[in-house]
Amino acid sequence: MGRRDLWPLKPQRWDEDTFYGLIEAFHDLVARPRLSDGCPDRRCIGHFSQFSTETGRLIYRWQVNHLLSSADDPFRLAITGEDMGRLVRAVDEARGDLVDRVTHAAAEDVARRVEHAISLFRRRDTTEHDKRSAVIALAGILEERRALERGLHPESINDLVHAATARAELAGGPYSAHSLRAGFVTYSHLRGASGRAIAHQTRHRSLATLGAYVRVETAWEDNAATQLGL
Repeated sequence: MGRRDLWPLKPQRWDEDTFYGLIEAFHDLVARPRLSDGCPDRRCIGHFSQFSTETGRLIYRWQVNHLLSSADDPFRLAITGEDMGRLVRAVDEARGDLVDRVTHAAAEDVARRVEHAISLFRRRDTTEHDKRSAVIALAGILEERRALERGLHPESINDLVHAATARAELAGGPYSAHSLRAGFVTYSHLRGASGRAIAHQTRHRSLATLGAYVRVETAWEDNAATQLGL
């Protein structure tokens, strides 16, 4: 954790970040013994050997999440994904199952990108910029799979976007399904992608039409005058 004087443990000195950081650190250190030898000393609970890290972490996640749930804590240890063992925002069981189904049903490369976006969005120290990046990354995947969207009514997609942005508490709304497309184009433009490369992804036939999707909020952002060296 990069902090001094944490040992011996003194909970009365912990702040919230230290408490959560220790939960994650213990997850990485825990292991469950497979064998236990008896000991004649009654003060000894036994001598353990052949430790299983995977089993120990599985039990640890289950027990810690049970305690966090009992205390109405907003975080849980992730049980799947690239952020497994890290504390993430708790969601209801239905949304948790939805995440699992999406990542398991998708192709390997798509599942990896979805897992990364989910991890970016739900981690305990996430910022609004991180959440925007996650939404934009998912929008890119949706653009690749536009054929699947034809079976959805536009209002259904809007409802999903409204629910996601409300939970993320994003400023500058309201947002709609169209915001995903504009956000992807804007973010790609600001990151230096060419108009032709963006159009290839969004399937725009006209670069002039594509330009209308670039939504720059401030006059000095992406302004040529800032590059004159004056």
